[in-house]
Amino acid sequence: MSITLKLIDDAATEVDLNGSGVTLLDGYYPEVSIDLTQKIGDSFEVVIAGTSSEINDAVREINRCFQYAEENSVGALGMWLNFAIDGGSAWRSRVYRGIITYNSKLDFYYRRGKLRATIFIERDPFWEGPETQIPLTNPNGTDNITGLNVYNSNELVGISPDNKANYVQIAADDIVGDLSAPCRLEMVNNYNDADRLWDVFISHNVRATPESFNHWLEGEDAADGGTKTSSALASGNYYQAFTSTGDTQSRAGYWTLNSAFLGYAKSRWFKLLARFMSDPDGIRVQTKIMVPSGTPLTVVESSQEVLLTSSQLQEIGELQIPPWLMNSTALQAVDLCLYAQKTGGWTINLDYIQLCPVDSYRKLHPIGYGTSYEDRLIDDGINDQIYTDDGSGLDKTGHYIATGNRLLLVPNKVQRIYFVQTGSSGDTDISRVLSVKAHYRPRRISL
Repeated sequence: MSITLKLIDDAATEVDLNGSGVTLLDGYYPEVSIDLTQKIGDSFEVVIAGTSSEINDAVREINRCFQYAEENSVGALGMWLNFAIDGGSAWRSRVYRGIITYNSKLDFYYRRGKLRATIFIERDPFWEGPETQIPLTNPNGTDNITGLNVYNSNELVGISPDNKANYVQIAADDIVGDLSAPCRLEMVNNYNDADRLWDVFISHNVRATPESFNHWLEGEDAADGGTKTSSALASGNYYQAFTSTGDTQSRAGYWTLNSAFLGYAKSRWFKLLARFMSDPDGIRVQTKIMVPSGTPLTVVESSQEVLLTSSQLQEIGELQIPPWLMNSTALQAVDLCLYAQKTGGWTINLDYIQLCPVDSYRKLHPIGYGTSYEDRLIDDGINDQIYTDDGSGLDKTGHYIATGNRLLLVPNKVQRIYFVQTGSSGDTDISRVLSVKAHYRPRRISL
């Protein structure tokens, strides 16, 4: 069995720990840990051969690697231990520090042109494989790796590549390894308009039956006496206007979540993202899950109350759906109800509500300017950085910030990633479109 063991930095500079004058003794046996939040330590023995000068240079080179690792412990800069067996693909683990120690026979070996030493390394408790592009699927393409269109609506109308779908789906066998792994999303702004891409809301569904769960509730489908209004600017070509003249909280409308819907949702938590066709500023809204379905009388779950601003796209709370009997089937239907309140009355023109699974939920927001037409916004969870460029890797800027955790892709599971966008003028045009690619490094706990 041949072993490849190297220290490699972000510039791909290599220090061979089993070759070029350095020989690994007795093999390398990586430690494993049950606690993946804690760094772990490895040790192995080597013999460094050569002249005194060559031995000293080799030791200094290894020590410089450890110094660099300590100075660069997060992000794209750093040092990794790369390990492979019998010429296979190398997997890497980030190194945080290390040290070389010698035994009592230092003088004996050194006089004979050798140095026997033990190397101690502190590293991540997992290994990452080679970076891999992920094939993406939605109504605009299957197993796409050239850039898959996602729109700012999920009405699912139109012909590929212009079907209005706002998600990408990843097949179960396209994410390998045995640990969840961060990904890099590359999003090209393909909306040819003077209003630049601004905010991007990203949510990830891996637990709530991604291939079947309906994350999109059209406003016009809500029951309870609103006015269905035609508009080519609305998702589904309609929105619903709800009005109240009272001062107290009252129900705007509700959507029935049937047994199949609840079975797909699997009692996961969802953040509710709503689009309004007119200014809702000053209205307080609250979402509630109520029974019995069709005549909602009893509240069994409610979100926090949210004071709306003038934005077209706003978060309006979080709910567990259904709020009971996790992963059960044959559940009684419930109603998802939207309530509102404002002194003197209110009007809500609701286009849609997106149910965003919070397996991962993330908002990308620019500190000014946004992303121009044909430029690219990159959310790089692999190297933990966000930036824009001109689409070809040039003219990079780091003027975006993120709230929420990095997306972690789960091995051997079907999963979907949902996208909702805003423009620099605050618009939420349903014709906004991103061309999306995704990459990741598979992770595993041991080799």
